[in-house]
Amino acid sequence: KDASKLPLWQTMKPKKLYIPHFSDVFSRFMDTCPEVIDLLKRMLELDPKKRITATEALKHPWFQLEPKPNPSFGR
Repeated sequence: KDASKLPLWQTMKPKKLYIPHFSDVFSRFMDTCPEVIDLLKRMLELDPKKRITATEALKHPWFQLEPKPNPSFGR
């Protein structure tokens, strides 16, 4: 992966490979809102070439759902 070529990768390299299983972690959202799972996966992609940009994220279908997500939620 290209992520291993990032500066300081060796200092931040995980000791153990952990493959997140979003379906386990976010199972309560899988049936109700698969769009948010897709957005999270794309935002948390380790490889910067594959990671969604902020502009792309704002155009993601999740933001088009009704009722509209509240961007200030949690503030």
